[in-house]
Amino acid sequence: MKYIFVCSSFNIGGVATSFSYLVDGAIGGNDEVELHVVDQISEIKAYIPNRVKIVHVHGYYSDIYQKGTKNGTLFLLKKNGIWSAIKRLYVRFLEIFDIHKPLILNKDFFDSEQNNKCDICVVLKENDPCLFYAINNVESRKRIAFFHTAGYLRNEYMPIYCSQMIDEIITVSTGNRDFLVEKMPLAASKIHVIHNIVPVDKIKILAKTTESLFCDGELPILFVGRICAEKGSNAIIETAILLKDELPNIHWYLLGRFDHELSYENFDKSLTENKIKERVTLLPALENPYPYIAQAWAIVNPSRIESYGMVIREAQILGKPVIATKTYGGIELIDDGKTGLLVDIDNSYQLADTVKKLYNDVVCYNGIVTNLNESDFDESELVREQFNALLR
Repeated sequence: MKYIFVCSSFNIGGVATSFSYLVDGAIGGNDEVELHVVDQISEIKAYIPNRVKIVHVHGYYSDIYQKGTKNGTLFLLKKNGIWSAIKRLYVRFLEIFDIHKPLILNKDFFDSEQNNKCDICVVLKENDPCLFYAINNVESRKRIAFFHTAGYLRNEYMPIYCSQMIDEIITVSTGNRDFLVEKMPLAASKIHVIHNIVPVDKIKILAKTTESLFCDGELPILFVGRICAEKGSNAIIETAILLKDELPNIHWYLLGRFDHELSYENFDKSLTENKIKERVTLLPALENPYPYIAQAWAIVNPSRIESYGMVIREAQILGKPVIATKTYGGIELIDDGKTGLLVDIDNSYQLADTVKKLYNDVVCYNGIVTNLNESDFDESELVREQFNALLR
């Protein structure tokens, strides 16, 4: 069987990780797997299994839509001729009458010379223009769309998900599914909850190290992920300020890359201005963050949006208490008080109180650790069965 996965951006993060684990855990070793990456030119081979063939595709949708009707029309006239130019003018006509423009996207908007045929085509990101590449440029028996973050659903894409152009929709949590069903009741029968595969044994092996990663005498609280407002970076600063005098041996570590909306310079400036720079350490994004998770005292996940929460599950596998916000992912993965602790979104005071509870209540801390160590988090077989059931 041949699979073609389609995505526009593919860096270290949840989508890349879940794709890699899905290939290793749910797709047969003799099956052919291609990853078609549109517009991203950076090196990505280090983040995916060696068996995956990478195909780079260039998309012109930014030239066509973001540079206005006139420039987009002239671009298509030069590239593909009069018919493509007329299509761009037609899109403008649809916009005037508030008819959704993505429905007009077609194969002319992508550079793909090869004959793209497969059994299963999977779109890895919701609201991704590559959805239209999958529909128009890939010939497949079945098309599957992944919804990692249902909250990003855009209205103009909904008719496509409800149509016969998409056969199945996979989402990673019950909250995500309920949101999608409410927004797209016509697609309800093809929306399925399938958790991300998290390879328990592999994570435990990768977490092993003889090196001490944190300073003696401190209690390291670790954040892993993109450093941005969506992931609650501001809550970490606010909580660190609240606890800097009361819990002086708490040290905050942020492991990840800065998103485009937030620069290292501005974040560092904020730490200095609030006199907490000596309490907060920034670590670069790593392909293997597991030794840091394994040696941390606790993990914090203050996201505003978290559909599944790979880091939450990875920390639980390594027996580390997680303090997470009540996102879809947090609620799905954490039994509050037993396998972690939940706090309200955007509530730094509650987050600070919960850190203090974990610090002061040894029974609570040890109880969570014991519950985690006694839990079986290996869902690989279940996910494999669920995923393969959709391929029939």
